[in-house]
Amino acid sequence: MYVKVVIVVTIIVICLNFNCSARLRTSDDCLRPMKKGYGLRQRTRYYYDLNMNSCLEFTYKGRGGSRNRFHSREDCEKVCLPEAINNNTN
Repeated sequence: MYVKVVIVVTIIVICLNFNCSARLRTSDDCLRPMKKGYGLRQRTRYYYDLNMNSCLEFTYKGRGGSRNRFHSREDCEKVCLPEAINNNTN
């Protein structure tokens, strides 16, 4: 019984940290405003800034926010930079 509880708790923790319900990212996510969210966590994330045409760093607070939030600059650039958007629509 103890092993089952540990497995379930582990799965829940993983899902909370990596958003198990996440859907595939689209360029529409890049057009959403950046929102830091709420909570006590301090996580470095990246968002696409349309005016700067660049992926910039911000501190995500762990809950809420918008879908314009990526774990790495590379992930942000793959989805949001115009070259990536043009390649995804062809």
